Amino acid sequence: MTSSETPDLPGFLLVDEVAAILRTPKATLYAWRTNGTGPPASRIGRKLLYPRDELLAWVEQQSSAA
Repeated sequence: MTSSETPDLPGFLLVDEVAAILRTPKATLYAWRTNGTGPPASRIGRKLLYPRDELLAWVEQQSSAA
């Protein structure tokens, strides 16, 4: 993937942004978090934030496990 194909994502992503990127309902992300099977996220204040690099690593791990 070239830099022109890589989306310009900030360092941390919100649940809505991750759901859009993964094309997954927010409820699924919350369920994955509860089960410990989804991408790593941190609660900062009232927001659930996903570190961009860790999300991309998680996606890569999922695609190589298939």
